[in-house]
Amino acid sequence: MKLTDHVRKRMSERGITEANIRSVLNAPLGDPMPGQSPGSVVLEGLVGANRCLKVVCSSLDPVVIITAYWA
Repeated sequence: MKLTDHVRKRMSERGITEANIRSVLNAPLGDPMPGQSPGSVVLEGLVGANRCLKVVCSSLDPVVIITAYWA
């Protein structure tokens, strides 16, 4: 998993950890959804006390994380 500088900044601002992101990658809810950028996908998962986290990836092999946010 590669984290872009952008996602690292957003993680800091939003209180999201690498463990939170790995949790979503390891157990997403449903299939990946198309992202807004060509070739990107959005994974959604539950973290901790049932908080929904969305993780935007530019690819899945290898995984490059673009951004993440609480939904």
